Amino acid sequence: MLKYKKILIKLSGESLSNEKNILNEENINEVIKTIKELVKLNVSIAIVVGAGNIWRGSNNLLIKNKITSDYVGMMATFINALILQEKIKEEITNDCYVMSKINCSLSKQYSQNKAISYFNNKKIIIFAGGTGNPLFTTDTAASLFAIEIGAEAIFMSKNNINGVYDCDPNKFKNAKFIKEITFDGAIQKKLRVMDLTALTLLNDWQKINMHVFSLKKDNFIKTIQGKNVGTFLHK
Repeated sequence: MLKYKKILIKLSGESLSNEKNILNEENINEVIKTIKELVKLNVSIAIVVGAGNIWRGSNNLLIKNKITSDYVGMMATFINALILQEKIKEEITNDCYVMSKINCSLSKQYSQNKAISYFNNKKIIIFAGGTGNPLFTTDTAASLFAIEIGAEAIFMSKNNINGVYDCDPNKFKNAKFIKEITFDGAIQKKLRVMDLTALTLLNDWQKINMHVFSLKKDNFIKTIQGKNVGTFLHK
């Protein structure tokens, strides 16, 4: 018996890349394999994709205006979304749709009713463009969309990090792994698992769990089956 039947996957742009490539074929194939296995289990799937692989760090220095920079980042998410959509259609199912709150001919215009219908009928949704507003991250978009479509859990995949730590394990050797924590605890400890707005939304909503783990197919399947993988966050 599955623990969850309706999930939203938060994919960072970085999880689709590596040190050499903006889009890494191996990582993308891992995502596709994961989605294929989840489809076999008859799980409803929505995906929120970021664009840190395309628009990050030094790129932001090109544009001093924060609002404009955020809009550029939101547009970059469409690149990742369209690539994922094409791979899913090639290898899994044609029932895959990019939706956005931004009016764009490359995607379907978001409406809550349409998204819920797709989600409940096992059609894969990829949300692009974040919340459609600058100054809000794709983490916040993940929390909002999960609430709006009635997801039971958010699965957040990290590239080469197996969960949440009390500090950055790539910078500090003494970083301590956190197996389980409440959303309020993560807020109080200022853990950088998600931004504050995203965590606060989940803490207030009370109906959605979150699991954070590395990008491996088995981690998704084990979590769906109720096994302890990575870090578990809850109300």
